[in-house]
Amino acid sequence: MVQARGQHANPQSDLENLIVAFFDADTRSKWRKLLARRESSKNRQPPERRQLRLPQGAIQNAILEVLSEAKEPLHTKEIRKLVQAKLKRPVHYDTISSFLTRAAKQHKTTRIHRVRYGQYVLLIDNS
Repeated sequence: MVQARGQHANPQSDLENLIVAFFDADTRSKWRKLLARRESSKNRQPPERRQLRLPQGAIQNAILEVLSEAKEPLHTKEIRKLVQAKLKRPVHYDTISSFLTRAAKQHKTTRIHRVRYGQYVLLIDNS
């Protein structure tokens, strides 16, 4: 039979470890600093975080706004630049192109018409 020796023969209980740590001067000073920092952070406002994702439909709405403000047909690249300026973040070219292509195919409901290759206009409803 194997006999346990040293620390394994009489392991300290978790309670004994906690008592030793509580009465240790270094540990107490660390706890005080931690509690003081925690109290001071309660009054501070969290930093404002940038929104990670745009709300659903934000890019499509921005495209429609850009087209409604335009006086003449716009090329997809121009629409992209204006949308990026409006949203203040990069927007992939394919996202703009895909929306315009699909919307032009359903022009009766979307009122977006393809004038030439890569150029689109939003027709104003006169009813």
